[in-house]
Amino acid sequence: MGYANYYPIYKKVQAMYIGGLLIIILLICFYRILQKRLKIDRSGLFLIFYSLTLLLITLWKQGSINQGFQKIFVIPCICLIFADYLQRNPEIVISTLTNVLLILLFLNIIVFNQLLFPQLFLVDNHITFLGHVQVVSEIGLLAVFVGYLNCRYFDTKFKGCILILLALCNMIYVETSASYIAIFELIIFVVLGKNLNFRKIICKSLPYIILILIIVSLFLINIKIDSNTLAWDKFLNGRLSIWNKGILFVKESLLFGYGAYGVKIQMFWSQWVNNGIGFNYAHNTVLQLLLDGGIALTVIYTIMLLSYTRDIELVKYEKIKFYTSIIMIIFVTVGLVESLTEYNYFFIYLSILPYVPLLMEEKNESLKENNS
Repeated sequence: MGYANYYPIYKKVQAMYIGGLLIIILLICFYRILQKRLKIDRSGLFLIFYSLTLLLITLWKQGSINQGFQKIFVIPCICLIFADYLQRNPEIVISTLTNVLLILLFLNIIVFNQLLFPQLFLVDNHITFLGHVQVVSEIGLLAVFVGYLNCRYFDTKFKGCILILLALCNMIYVETSASYIAIFELIIFVVLGKNLNFRKIICKSLPYIILILIIVSLFLINIKIDSNTLAWDKFLNGRLSIWNKGILFVKESLLFGYGAYGVKIQMFWSQWVNNGIGFNYAHNTVLQLLLDGGIALTVIYTIMLLSYTRDIELVKYEKIKFYTSIIMIIFVTVGLVESLTEYNYFFIYLSILPYVPLLMEEKNESLKENNS
């Protein structure tokens, strides 16, 4: 998506391409439903309901969908296609996703980097080959998770390790606070995770940790800037200022928000970027949810996350359950300073979760065949 910042025609072609893919996905899923072979898990239904709620609120508040097509429609399609293909052949899905992530992360840091293409992809200007620097922490976390699945389930440990290494290098490369937070948490959790009791505590407490992080997020977006909090605002690159502006909009439409891209936050620097019209990106997932769909959408999103934590509980092996859990915790922590719902990477991670136990079955069957 980095090129889309410079070439409008590239962005239009990419949007048309995705639109075509969505039609193909819906046709495949409709055919599978007619065959009565597509089963959508409970968490997936919550995710689809979340997207449907955002769609209805947007249509009600704005009368049409002027922006946010991908935000509204891509997410449920991702859920449907992952539900279908992970049930049929989970190994091919993970292998394909691994290859795509390897190519993208390799190109971002080795080929289309700021040393070779400073006129296009300069970290100081917040643009990379993958898009805005803020997306790399989320892509990186998804890549770490997929890399771990390769190491754990399939005979592709080397490929999985390379993917994890590339993910970490990309997260360091973009120099964002979200990436640093993610890497720091990963290191802490991996070190402490060597202790069995710590792993058990994290796995059993996962729903409560997610709820606590959401409550912390609500607290953060309500902090007022004054002489005592000004230093924190500088540390968070002006996020407190953005949250202060955003929360004023929330109070005016608390229950249902404004729909996707229904409101623009204008800061003093807006006059120099975006032609002065402001931006919709709230730099906080809960604030983004409140702006997009108010309390209604935020509650549905929270229930959806708690449903996915129950899917993680079904994983039999303690280590796999632990590492799957910490990726969710780190994602939600990144959501304190970024808007996870603006991109699809977190939802790809969520869509894999109900089928992690299937990967173990696939591995066991493969071992039986090899032994026989």
